[in-house]
Amino acid sequence: GRSWWRLRPDRDPARMAEDAWDELRDSVIDSGHPWPAGTPRQIARALADVLDPDAVAAAQELAVEVERARFAASLDASDVAGRARAAAAGLTATRTGGKPWRRLFPRSVLRLRG
Repeated sequence: GRSWWRLRPDRDPARMAEDAWDELRDSVIDSGHPWPAGTPRQIARALADVLDPDAVAAAQELAVEVERARFAASLDASDVAGRARAAAAGLTATRTGGKPWRRLFPRSVLRLRG
């Protein structure tokens, strides 16, 4: 439900960009990978290690949109949700240890890190 709420269309573009970034962060954490520190562009570069090549570009584009949302006067965030979904879909092998309960209780919901 939280994913749907974050990625719903027709809202303030800056809020959409931030929500899409939050969704990507939670997807990375839920897959068992740590969320890197740094600016959005630094984080997107660091995520290249856990994303397949097609998803890296989506994460980098989303990072640029997030920075624009934070610092630019105007923003067209028409496809930030699509970029977040594309980047999250490209996550490589996870470290959940095959625990099926992780799908019901993901790390991001339980606030578990690492």
